[in-house]
Amino acid sequence: MLSHLITFASFEREHPPPAEPAFRARVTRKASTVGARVRALRLASGRTAMEVAVAAGMARSNFARLEASRHEPRLATLRRVAEALAVPHDALVE
Repeated sequence: MLSHLITFASFEREHPPPAEPAFRARVTRKASTVGARVRALRLASGRTAMEVAVAAGMARSNFARLEASRHEPRLATLRRVAEALAVPHDALVE
């Protein structure tokens, strides 16, 4: 039974449900920077920084800099991060 739960948990990590628009708005309302929004959405999705970085095709260190707002990402990078987080692109820059 425990192994079944572990398998389900790993499935959820690999296939996170898309955040509902109202929930996404509550999560990102207080985030004033792109990095803070990315971090809030990542934490809300229950994924690690490494998981999102890999899904976005980024190095973990660059993703950490993005979340810490020490990096101004290109639009193409923001698109990949949004896709990795399963959110619309504008959710990161509202």
